[in-house]
Amino acid sequence: MMSEQETAVPPKGKSTPAHKCRCGTMVSSDKQTCPKCGAFVGEPDEQPKHQTPAQRAATVGCDRERLPTGIKSLDDATRGGLLTGKRVTLVGPPGSLKTGFTCHLAIRYALAGYAVAVFAADEDGESFLIRWGQVFGIDRDELERGEESARLELAQRLSELPNLDLWDADVDEGATIGTVSESLVARRGDKPSVLLCDSIQTIARALPGDLDIRTKVDAVVAQTKSAARNDGHLVISTSEAGRGFYASRQKANRADPLAAAKESGGIEYGGDLQLVFSSVKDESGVSDVEVPKNRLGPRKDFVFRLRMSFRTTEFTELPIDADDDEDEALRARMGKAEQRVMEYVWAHQGASGREITRKAGGTAADNEAALDVLERGRRVERRRKVGKGGGFAFWPVAASEPSRDSSEDSDHG
Repeated sequence: MMSEQETAVPPKGKSTPAHKCRCGTMVSSDKQTCPKCGAFVGEPDEQPKHQTPAQRAATVGCDRERLPTGIKSLDDATRGGLLTGKRVTLVGPPGSLKTGFTCHLAIRYALAGYAVAVFAADEDGESFLIRWGQVFGIDRDELERGEESARLELAQRLSELPNLDLWDADVDEGATIGTVSESLVARRGDKPSVLLCDSIQTIARALPGDLDIRTKVDAVVAQTKSAARNDGHLVISTSEAGRGFYASRQKANRADPLAAAKESGGIEYGGDLQLVFSSVKDESGVSDVEVPKNRLGPRKDFVFRLRMSFRTTEFTELPIDADDDEDEALRARMGKAEQRVMEYVWAHQGASGREITRKAGGTAADNEAALDVLERGRRVERRRKVGKGGGFAFWPVAASEPSRDSSEDSDHG
Protein backbone atom coordinates (compact mmCIF):
# COMPACT_ATOMS: atom_id res chain seq x y z
CA MET A 1 0.00 0.00 0.00
CA MET A 2 1.25 3.47 -0.82
CA SER A 3 2.10 5.69 2.09
CA GLU A 4 0.22 8.92 2.77
CA GLN A 5 3.25 10.89 1.56
CA GLU A 6 3.38 8.90 -1.68
CA THR A 7 -0.29 9.51 -2.41
CA ALA A 8 0.04 13.23 -1.74
CA VAL A 9 3.17 13.99 -3.85
CA PRO A 10 3.64 12.67 -7.44
CA PRO A 11 7.08 11.22 -8.23
CA LYS A 12 9.65 13.67 -9.59
CA GLY A 13 9.90 13.98 -13.33
CA LYS A 14 6.27 12.96 -13.89
CA SER A 15 3.47 15.35 -14.68
CA THR A 16 0.61 12.90 -14.07
CA PRO A 17 -2.46 15.01 -13.29
CA ALA A 18 -4.07 14.41 -9.94
CA HIS A 19 -7.39 14.90 -8.25
CA LYS A 20 -7.89 15.81 -4.60
CA CYS A 21 -10.12 13.34 -2.77
CA ARG A 22 -12.56 14.54 -0.11
CA CYS A 23 -10.21 13.09 2.54
CA GLY A 24 -7.36 15.34 1.31
CA THR A 25 -5.32 12.69 -0.50
CA MET A 26 -4.03 13.50 -4.00
CA VAL A 27 -4.99 10.68 -6.38
CA SER A 28 -3.24 10.21 -9.73
CA SER A 29 -5.28 10.22 -12.94
CA ASP A 30 -4.86 6.48 -13.53
CA LYS A 31 -6.73 5.70 -10.30
CA GLN A 32 -10.50 5.70 -9.92
CA THR A 33 -10.62 5.17 -6.17
CA CYS A 34 -8.70 6.86 -3.37
CA PRO A 35 -6.03 4.50 -1.94
CA LYS A 36 -6.52 5.98 1.52
CA CYS A 37 -10.29 6.06 2.07
CA GLY A 38 -11.60 4.09 -0.92
CA ALA A 39 -13.83 6.89 -2.26
CA PHE A 40 -14.52 7.08 -6.00
CA VAL A 41 -12.77 10.14 -7.44
CA GLY A 42 -13.49 9.96 -11.17
CA GLU A 43 -11.52 11.85 -13.79
CA PRO A 44 -9.17 14.35 -12.10
CA ASP A 45 -8.76 17.15 -14.63
CA GLU A 46 -12.09 16.92 -16.42
CA GLN A 47 -13.96 20.21 -16.30
CA PRO A 48 -17.65 20.02 -15.32
CA LYS A 49 -19.96 20.06 -18.34
CA HIS A 50 -22.57 22.65 -17.51
CA GLN A 51 -26.08 22.39 -18.92
CA THR A 52 -28.65 25.15 -18.95
CA PRO A 53 -31.93 24.57 -17.10
CA ALA A 54 -33.66 24.12 -20.47
CA GLN A 55 -31.15 21.47 -21.54
CA ARG A 56 -31.56 19.61 -18.27
CA ALA A 57 -35.35 19.86 -18.47
CA ALA A 58 -35.26 18.02 -21.78
CA THR A 59 -33.93 14.88 -20.02
CA VAL A 60 -35.83 15.03 -16.71
CA GLY A 61 -36.99 11.54 -15.74
CA CYS A 62 -35.17 9.82 -18.60
CA ASP A 63 -33.58 6.46 -17.81
CA ARG A 64 -35.57 6.26 -14.56
CA GLU A 65 -37.91 3.44 -13.69
CA ARG A 66 -39.95 2.56 -10.61
CA LEU A 67 -39.34 -0.96 -9.34
CA PRO A 68 -42.22 -2.38 -7.23
CA THR A 69 -41.29 -4.00 -3.91
CA GLY A 70 -44.47 -6.04 -3.54
CA ILE A 71 -45.20 -4.31 -0.21
CA LYS A 72 -48.40 -2.33 -0.77
CA SER A 73 -47.86 0.43 1.79
CA LEU A 74 -44.34 1.06 0.51
CA ASP A 75 -45.29 0.96 -3.16
CA ASP A 76 -48.26 3.28 -2.58
CA ALA A 77 -46.06 5.76 -0.71
CA THR A 78 -43.45 5.79 -3.49
CA ARG A 79 -45.89 6.07 -6.43
CA GLY A 80 -45.43 2.48 -7.51
CA GLY A 81 -41.97 1.45 -6.36
CA LEU A 82 -38.38 2.42 -5.67
CA LEU A 83 -36.84 4.67 -8.31
CA THR A 84 -33.60 3.94 -10.14
CA GLY A 85 -30.97 6.64 -9.73
CA LYS A 86 -32.03 7.10 -6.09
CA ARG A 87 -30.76 5.93 -2.70
CA VAL A 88 -32.71 3.96 -0.11
CA THR A 89 -31.37 3.32 3.40
CA LEU A 90 -32.63 0.52 5.65
CA VAL A 91 -31.74 1.38 9.26
CA GLY A 92 -32.18 -0.89 12.25
CA PRO A 93 -30.62 -2.65 15.23
CA PRO A 94 -29.38 -6.27 15.02
CA GLY A 95 -32.14 -8.77 14.31
CA SER A 96 -34.64 -6.22 12.99
CA LEU A 97 -34.91 -7.91 9.53
CA LYS A 98 -33.20 -5.15 7.53
CA THR A 99 -30.67 -7.54 5.94
CA GLY A 100 -33.42 -10.10 5.37
CA PHE A 101 -35.44 -7.46 3.50
CA THR A 102 -32.37 -6.56 1.46
CA CYS A 103 -31.99 -10.20 0.48
CA HIS A 104 -35.69 -10.39 -0.35
CA LEU A 105 -35.50 -7.36 -2.65
CA ALA A 106 -32.36 -8.67 -4.36
CA ILE A 107 -33.93 -11.98 -5.40
CA ARG A 108 -37.29 -10.37 -6.24
CA TYR A 109 -35.65 -7.87 -8.57
CA ALA A 110 -33.43 -10.53 -10.13
CA LEU A 111 -36.43 -12.76 -10.83
CA ALA A 112 -38.12 -9.74 -12.44
CA GLY A 113 -35.22 -9.55 -14.91
CA TYR A 114 -33.39 -6.51 -13.51
CA ALA A 115 -29.60 -6.42 -13.24
CA VAL A 116 -28.77 -6.89 -9.55
CA ALA A 117 -25.52 -6.84 -7.57
CA VAL A 118 -25.14 -7.43 -3.83
CA PHE A 119 -22.05 -6.21 -1.98
CA ALA A 120 -21.99 -8.29 1.21
CA ALA A 121 -19.68 -6.89 3.88
CA ASP A 122 -21.68 -7.45 7.06
CA GLU A 123 -23.28 -10.86 6.60
CA ASP A 124 -21.04 -13.05 4.46
CA GLY A 125 -21.92 -14.09 0.94
CA GLU A 126 -22.80 -17.63 1.99
CA SER A 127 -25.62 -16.30 4.18
CA PHE A 128 -27.16 -14.59 1.15
CA LEU A 129 -26.81 -17.78 -0.91
CA ILE A 130 -28.59 -19.84 1.76
CA ARG A 131 -31.45 -17.31 1.98
CA TRP A 132 -31.84 -17.38 -1.79
CA GLY A 133 -31.87 -21.16 -1.65
CA GLN A 134 -34.82 -20.98 0.74
CA VAL A 135 -36.69 -18.81 -1.78
CA PHE A 136 -36.24 -21.66 -4.28
CA GLY A 137 -37.64 -24.16 -1.75
CA ILE A 138 -34.30 -25.71 -0.82
CA ASP A 139 -34.01 -26.81 2.80
CA ARG A 140 -31.90 -24.41 4.88
CA ASP A 141 -30.50 -27.16 7.10
CA GLU A 142 -29.35 -29.15 4.07
CA LEU A 143 -27.56 -26.11 2.68
CA GLU A 144 -25.91 -25.32 6.01
CA ARG A 145 -24.71 -28.93 6.25
CA GLY A 146 -23.34 -28.66 2.72
CA GLU A 147 -25.30 -31.62 1.34
CA GLU A 148 -24.36 -32.15 -2.28
CA SER A 149 -27.89 -32.39 -3.68
CA ALA A 150 -28.87 -29.08 -2.07
CA ARG A 151 -25.70 -27.33 -3.26
CA LEU A 152 -26.10 -28.57 -6.83
CA GLU A 153 -29.76 -27.54 -6.95
CA LEU A 154 -28.91 -24.04 -5.70
CA ALA A 155 -26.08 -23.74 -8.22
CA GLN A 156 -28.44 -24.77 -11.02
CA ARG A 157 -31.13 -22.29 -9.98
CA LEU A 158 -28.66 -19.42 -9.72
CA SER A 159 -27.13 -20.28 -13.09
CA GLU A 160 -30.56 -19.46 -14.52
CA LEU A 161 -30.19 -15.92 -13.10
CA PRO A 162 -27.07 -14.52 -14.79
CA ASN A 163 -28.40 -11.03 -14.02
CA LEU A 164 -27.81 -11.61 -10.28
CA ASP A 165 -24.27 -11.08 -8.94
CA LEU A 166 -22.83 -11.39 -5.45
CA TRP A 167 -19.65 -9.76 -4.14
CA ASP A 168 -18.28 -10.85 -0.77
CA ALA A 169 -15.98 -8.29 0.88
CA ASP A 170 -14.11 -11.12 2.66
CA VAL A 171 -13.52 -13.11 -0.54
CA ASP A 172 -13.38 -10.63 -3.41
CA GLU A 173 -10.19 -8.82 -2.48
CA GLY A 174 -10.13 -5.12 -3.29
CA ALA A 175 -13.87 -4.90 -4.00
CA THR A 176 -15.42 -1.50 -3.33
CA ILE A 177 -18.80 0.04 -4.02
CA GLY A 178 -17.14 1.72 -7.00
CA THR A 179 -15.84 -1.52 -8.56
CA VAL A 180 -19.12 -3.36 -7.95
CA SER A 181 -21.03 -0.46 -9.51
CA GLU A 182 -18.78 -0.43 -12.58
CA SER A 183 -19.28 -4.17 -13.04
CA LEU A 184 -23.05 -3.73 -12.79
CA VAL A 185 -23.02 -0.99 -15.43
CA ALA A 186 -21.04 -3.23 -17.78
CA ARG A 187 -23.53 -6.11 -17.68
CA ARG A 188 -26.96 -4.47 -17.29
CA GLY A 189 -27.60 -3.78 -20.96
CA ASP A 190 -30.89 -1.88 -21.28
CA LYS A 191 -32.31 -3.25 -18.02
CA PRO A 192 -32.80 -1.27 -14.77
CA SER A 193 -30.02 -1.95 -12.28
CA VAL A 194 -30.05 -2.38 -8.52
CA LEU A 195 -27.02 -2.23 -6.20
CA LEU A 196 -27.50 -3.48 -2.61
CA CYS A 197 -24.84 -2.80 0.04
CA ASP A 198 -24.73 -4.47 3.47
CA SER A 199 -23.77 -2.46 5.49
CA ILE A 200 -22.52 1.14 5.31
CA GLN A 201 -20.64 0.93 8.63
CA THR A 202 -18.99 -2.44 7.90
CA ILE A 203 -17.81 -1.24 4.49
CA ALA A 204 -16.50 1.94 6.13
CA ARG A 205 -14.53 0.10 8.82
CA ALA A 206 -12.72 -1.89 6.13
CA LEU A 207 -11.45 1.21 4.33
CA PRO A 208 -7.68 1.68 4.59
CA GLY A 209 -6.09 4.57 6.44
CA ASP A 210 -6.33 6.04 9.92
CA LEU A 211 -9.31 8.32 9.29
CA ASP A 212 -11.96 8.40 12.00
CA ILE A 213 -15.04 6.23 11.46
CA ARG A 214 -17.36 9.17 10.76
CA THR A 215 -15.15 10.37 7.91
CA LYS A 216 -15.03 6.86 6.51
CA VAL A 217 -18.81 6.51 6.74
CA ASP A 218 -19.18 9.81 4.88
CA ALA A 219 -16.82 8.44 2.19
CA VAL A 220 -19.01 5.34 1.78
CA VAL A 221 -22.14 7.51 1.57
CA ALA A 222 -20.38 9.51 -1.17
CA GLN A 223 -19.72 6.26 -3.07
CA THR A 224 -23.40 5.28 -2.91
CA LYS A 225 -24.30 8.75 -4.21
CA SER A 226 -21.97 8.31 -7.18
CA ALA A 227 -23.38 4.83 -7.91
CA ALA A 228 -26.92 6.22 -7.94
CA ARG A 229 -26.41 9.58 -9.62
CA ASN A 230 -23.59 8.82 -12.07
CA ASP A 231 -24.21 5.13 -12.80
CA GLY A 232 -28.01 5.26 -12.56
CA HIS A 233 -28.54 2.36 -10.14
CA LEU A 234 -31.20 2.08 -7.51
CA VAL A 235 -28.88 1.86 -4.50
CA ILE A 236 -30.22 0.14 -1.37
CA SER A 237 -27.92 0.21 1.67
CA THR A 238 -28.34 -1.14 5.18
CA SER A 239 -27.17 0.88 8.18
CA GLU A 240 -26.62 0.01 11.79
CA ALA A 241 -28.74 1.97 14.28
CA GLY A 242 -27.27 3.95 17.16
CA ARG A 243 -28.09 2.71 20.66
CA GLY A 244 -29.97 5.93 21.34
CA PHE A 245 -32.65 4.62 18.98
CA TYR A 246 -33.18 1.10 20.31
CA ALA A 247 -31.91 1.10 23.91
CA SER A 248 -35.42 1.80 25.19
CA ARG A 249 -38.64 0.00 24.23
CA GLN A 250 -40.57 3.20 24.90
CA LYS A 251 -40.87 5.16 21.66
CA ALA A 252 -41.07 8.41 23.59
CA ASN A 253 -37.63 7.76 25.13
CA ARG A 254 -35.62 7.02 22.02
CA ALA A 255 -33.84 9.05 19.36
CA ASP A 256 -35.75 10.44 16.41
CA PRO A 257 -36.04 7.73 13.69
CA LEU A 258 -34.55 10.15 11.15
CA ALA A 259 -31.41 10.33 13.31
CA ALA A 260 -31.33 6.57 14.00
CA ALA A 261 -28.38 5.74 11.71
CA LYS A 262 -25.08 5.11 13.47
CA GLU A 263 -21.88 7.17 13.09
CA SER A 264 -22.91 9.85 10.60
CA GLY A 265 -25.55 12.49 9.95
CA GLY A 266 -24.59 12.17 6.28
CA ILE A 267 -26.71 9.02 6.08
CA GLU A 268 -29.96 10.74 7.01
CA TYR A 269 -29.25 13.84 4.92
CA GLY A 270 -28.01 12.03 1.81
CA GLY A 271 -30.69 9.42 1.16
CA ASP A 272 -33.94 9.78 -0.76
CA LEU A 273 -35.92 7.24 1.28
CA GLN A 274 -35.18 6.03 4.80
CA LEU A 275 -36.83 2.96 6.30
CA VAL A 276 -36.23 2.36 10.01
CA PHE A 277 -36.80 -1.21 11.25
CA SER A 278 -37.77 -2.12 14.84
CA SER A 279 -38.55 -5.64 16.07
CA VAL A 280 -42.07 -6.05 17.45
CA LYS A 281 -42.02 -7.22 21.06
CA ASP A 282 -42.96 -10.89 21.57
CA GLU A 283 -43.42 -11.38 17.80
CA SER A 284 -40.78 -13.55 16.11
CA GLY A 285 -39.87 -12.43 12.61
CA VAL A 286 -42.03 -9.29 12.75
CA SER A 287 -40.81 -5.70 12.46
CA ASP A 288 -42.42 -2.29 12.30
CA VAL A 289 -40.96 -0.07 9.60
CA GLU A 290 -41.07 3.69 10.07
CA VAL A 291 -40.66 6.09 7.16
CA PRO A 292 -39.23 9.38 8.49
CA LYS A 293 -37.99 10.52 5.08
CA ASN A 294 -39.47 10.01 1.63
CA ARG A 295 -38.50 11.95 -1.49
CA LEU A 296 -39.97 9.31 -3.78
CA GLY A 297 -43.61 10.07 -3.09
CA PRO A 298 -46.11 12.23 -1.24
CA ARG A 299 -46.20 10.40 2.08
CA LYS A 300 -43.77 10.16 5.00
CA ASP A 301 -43.92 9.77 8.80
CA PHE A 302 -45.96 6.58 8.71
CA VAL A 303 -45.46 2.99 9.86
CA PHE A 304 -46.12 -0.37 8.23
CA ARG A 305 -45.51 -3.88 9.56
CA LEU A 306 -43.62 -6.73 7.92
CA ARG A 307 -43.34 -10.43 8.69
CA MET A 308 -40.54 -12.62 7.34
CA SER A 309 -41.11 -16.33 6.79
CA PHE A 310 -38.16 -18.21 8.33
CA ARG A 311 -38.88 -21.06 5.92
CA THR A 312 -38.91 -19.14 2.63
CA THR A 313 -37.44 -15.74 3.74
CA GLU A 314 -40.32 -14.05 1.90
CA PHE A 315 -41.87 -10.87 3.33
CA THR A 316 -45.56 -10.07 3.74
CA GLU A 317 -47.29 -6.99 5.13
CA LEU A 318 -49.40 -7.27 8.29
CA PRO A 319 -52.10 -4.95 9.62
CA ILE A 320 -51.17 -2.86 12.66
CA ASP A 321 -53.36 -3.42 15.73
CA ALA A 322 -55.33 -0.69 17.51
CA ASP A 323 -52.86 -0.74 20.40
CA ASP A 324 -50.15 0.14 17.95
CA ASP A 325 -52.25 3.04 16.71
CA GLU A 326 -52.10 4.39 20.27
CA ASP A 327 -48.32 4.05 20.17
CA GLU A 328 -48.34 5.93 16.88
CA ALA A 329 -50.37 8.74 18.46
CA LEU A 330 -47.85 8.89 21.31
CA ARG A 331 -44.98 9.06 18.83
CA ALA A 332 -46.69 11.90 16.98
CA ARG A 333 -47.24 13.78 20.25
CA MET A 334 -43.62 13.32 21.28
CA GLY A 335 -42.47 14.38 17.82
CA LYS A 336 -44.25 17.69 18.34
CA ALA A 337 -42.65 17.99 21.79
CA GLU A 338 -39.19 17.44 20.29
CA GLN A 339 -39.88 20.10 17.66
CA ARG A 340 -40.97 22.78 20.12
CA VAL A 341 -38.17 21.98 22.59
CA MET A 342 -35.61 22.11 19.76
CA GLU A 343 -36.96 25.47 18.62
CA TYR A 344 -36.87 26.80 22.20
CA VAL A 345 -33.25 25.71 22.68
CA TRP A 346 -32.25 27.47 19.48
CA ALA A 347 -34.08 30.62 20.50
CA HIS A 348 -32.80 30.56 24.12
CA GLN A 349 -29.33 29.09 23.97
CA GLY A 350 -27.91 28.40 27.42
CA ALA A 351 -31.35 27.95 29.05
CA SER A 352 -31.62 25.56 31.96
CA GLY A 353 -33.54 22.30 31.69
CA ARG A 354 -36.12 23.62 34.15
CA GLU A 355 -36.74 26.71 32.02
CA ILE A 356 -37.00 24.70 28.80
CA THR A 357 -39.48 22.14 30.13
CA ARG A 358 -41.71 24.85 31.66
CA LYS A 359 -41.61 27.50 28.95
CA ALA A 360 -41.37 25.62 25.63
CA GLY A 361 -45.14 25.07 25.53
CA GLY A 362 -47.13 21.85 25.91
CA THR A 363 -46.68 19.80 29.07
CA ALA A 364 -43.55 19.81 31.21
CA ALA A 365 -43.53 15.98 31.29
CA ASP A 366 -43.52 15.68 27.49
CA ASN A 367 -40.90 18.41 27.21
CA GLU A 368 -38.65 16.68 29.75
CA ALA A 369 -38.86 13.39 27.83
CA ALA A 370 -38.24 15.22 24.55
CA LEU A 371 -35.18 17.01 25.96
CA ASP A 372 -33.76 13.66 27.07
CA VAL A 373 -34.29 12.19 23.58
CA LEU A 374 -32.68 15.21 21.92
CA GLU A 375 -29.66 15.01 24.20
CA ARG A 376 -29.15 11.29 23.66
CA GLY A 377 -29.61 11.81 19.94
CA ARG A 378 -26.86 14.47 20.06
CA ARG A 379 -29.14 17.22 18.76
CA VAL A 380 -28.62 19.27 21.93
CA GLU A 381 -25.75 19.18 24.39
CA ARG A 382 -25.60 19.81 28.11
CA ARG A 383 -22.84 22.06 29.48
CA ARG A 384 -21.99 23.10 33.00
CA LYS A 385 -22.73 26.76 33.72
CA VAL A 386 -19.79 28.97 34.59
CA GLY A 387 -20.03 31.45 37.44
CA LYS A 388 -22.60 32.09 40.10
CA GLY A 389 -25.19 29.42 40.66
CA GLY A 390 -23.49 26.69 38.59
CA GLY A 391 -25.76 23.92 37.35
CA PHE A 392 -26.31 22.87 33.74
CA ALA A 393 -27.67 24.53 30.64
CA PHE A 394 -28.43 23.38 27.11
CA TRP A 395 -27.10 24.43 23.72
CA PRO A 396 -28.11 23.19 20.25
CA VAL A 397 -25.80 21.10 18.10
CA ALA A 398 -25.19 23.04 14.88
CA ALA A 399 -26.38 20.32 12.45
CA SER A 400 -29.76 20.05 14.20
CA GLU A 401 -31.12 23.54 13.43
CA PRO A 402 -34.87 23.19 12.88
CA SER A 403 -36.37 24.28 9.60
CA ARG A 404 -39.91 25.48 9.15
CA ASP A 405 -39.66 24.71 5.45
CA SER A 406 -40.15 20.97 5.02
CA SER A 407 -39.47 21.03 1.29
CA GLU A 408 -36.08 19.38 1.72
CA ASP A 409 -37.72 16.10 2.67
CA SER A 410 -40.63 16.42 0.30
CA ASP A 411 -41.08 14.72 -3.01
CA HIS A 412 -39.61 17.84 -4.63
CA GLY A 413 -36.55 17.95 -2.33
